[in-house]
Amino acid sequence: MEERGRGERKRERKRGREDAKKRQTSRACQSLFSLLVFS
Repeated sequence: MEERGRGERKRERKRGREDAKKRQTSRACQSLFSLLVFS
């Protein structure tokens, strides 16, 4: 049971990192898009 819990936590942390990366890239894309639109 302990092992399973540790695996779950590890997967959660990994998913959190991926979500953060996705948010970062989407934010960069939005800023680029706004630059293109407003320039």
